[in-house]
Amino acid sequence: MGSACIKVTKYFLFLFNLLFFVLGAVILGFGVWILADRSSFISVLQTSSTSLKAGAYVFIGVGGFTMLMGFLGCIGAVNEVRCLLGMYFAFLLLILIAQVTAGVLFYFNMGKVSTPLVPTPRPGLDQPRGVGGRVGLGMGARQEAS
Repeated sequence: MGSACIKVTKYFLFLFNLLFFVLGAVILGFGVWILADRSSFISVLQTSSTSLKAGAYVFIGVGGFTMLMGFLGCIGAVNEVRCLLGMYFAFLLLILIAQVTAGVLFYFNMGKVSTPLVPTPRPGLDQPRGVGGRVGLGMGARQEAS
C-alpha cells in the first residue's frame, strides 16, 4: 500500500513537471517568435520596438526558467535523484520568496503610481465619421464619459 502511493506520487510529480516543461517551451518559443517577427507585432500592438524587445526577453527568461524547473522536477522525480529534487525545492522556495516580496512592495508602493492604468484614446477617434458623423460623435461622447 505504501509503495503504491509513493509510485503514484512520483508519476504525478513527473506529469506535473512535464506540463511545466512543455509550457515553458511554448513561452520561450513565443519570445523567440516576437524577436524574429518584430514588425508584425509592432503593427498589431502599436507599441515601440524597445518595449516589445524587452517583453520578448522577459518571455524568453521566464520560459527558460520554467523549462529548467520542469526538467529538474521530471528527472528528479523519475530517477529519485536527491540533488535534483533539492535544487527543485530551492528554486520553488526562491520563487515563493520573490512573489511574496513583490506583493509586499506593490502593496506599500501602490499610492506612488503616478500614471493611470486606463488607456488614453488614440488621436482621430473623436473626429465625426460615418453617416452624418453620428458614429464619431457617439464615440467621442463615450470617451468623454469614461
